[in-house]
Amino acid sequence: MRWLVLCYGLVSYLVGFMGLASFMLFMGNWSFFPLAIDRPAVVSIETAIILNLVLIVLFGVQHTVMARSRFKSAFGKIFPMAIERPTYVWISGAFMLAFVFSWQSIDGYLWQVTNTTLVQSLVALQLVGWVVLLAATFEIDHWDLMGVKQALGFFRQKPFDPAPFSERFLYRLVRHPIQLGVLIGVWSTPTMGYGHLMLALCMTAYMFIGLHYEEKSLVKRFGDRYRDYQARVPKLIPFTKFGNKKSRHTPA
Repeated sequence: MRWLVLCYGLVSYLVGFMGLASFMLFMGNWSFFPLAIDRPAVVSIETAIILNLVLIVLFGVQHTVMARSRFKSAFGKIFPMAIERPTYVWISGAFMLAFVFSWQSIDGYLWQVTNTTLVQSLVALQLVGWVVLLAATFEIDHWDLMGVKQALGFFRQKPFDPAPFSERFLYRLVRHPIQLGVLIGVWSTPTMGYGHLMLALCMTAYMFIGLHYEEKSLVKRFGDRYRDYQARVPKLIPFTKFGNKKSRHTPA
C-alpha cells in the first residue's frame, strides 16, 4: 500500500504539472507547441460558446467541490487521506489538458498588436506571470500543494503537517500571488482572440469568486493573524496598501 500511494502521488504530480505546463504554452500561442488558444475556429460561435461554458462549469464544480472540507471528510472515510491532495492535483491537471485540447476558438480579435517592441513586452510580461505563479507555489511549499509531500509522508509512515502560514517575499506583496500570476498570464498577450477573451473573463470571474470564499476559510483557520495580514497586504495588486508593514502578531 505504501508503494502504491507513493507511485500514485508521483504520477498525479506529473499529470498535474504536465497539464499546467501545457496550459501555459497553449495560452502563449507558441509556434513550437501544436495547439494555440487563438487558432482558427472550427465550429460556429454558438457551438463554441456552449462547449466552452460546459468546460468552465465542470472545471469550476471540480475545483469548488473538491476544495470543501465536507468532500475531504467523505473522501477520507473511503480512501487514505494521503491521496486526497494528489487526486485533486491530477484531476485539475486533466482539466487543464481538456482546456488545451477541447477549448473552441471563436473567430475575430479584440486586439492584435503588431509593434515589435510591444509584442515582445507583452510576451515577456506573460512569462513573468507564469514565473510568479510557480515561484509562489514554492514559497508556501510546492510539494505540499501538489500532493507529493502527503504521499511521501504516508510512504515514510510520518504524520503530515500542513504548510504553515507564510509571509515570504511574494506573499508580502500580495495575499494571492498564485492567482496574480494566472491573471497576468491569461491577459498579457499580443493577440487576444474572442475565444481567448472568453476564457480569460471566465477564469477571472471564477478566481474572484473563489478568493472570496478562500479568504473566509483562511480567516477561520488562522483567525486574527490572517485578519492582520488582510489589513496590511493587498489582495492582488501590489503596493496598493500603505502604512505599518509590521504585523501586530508574534509569529507562531
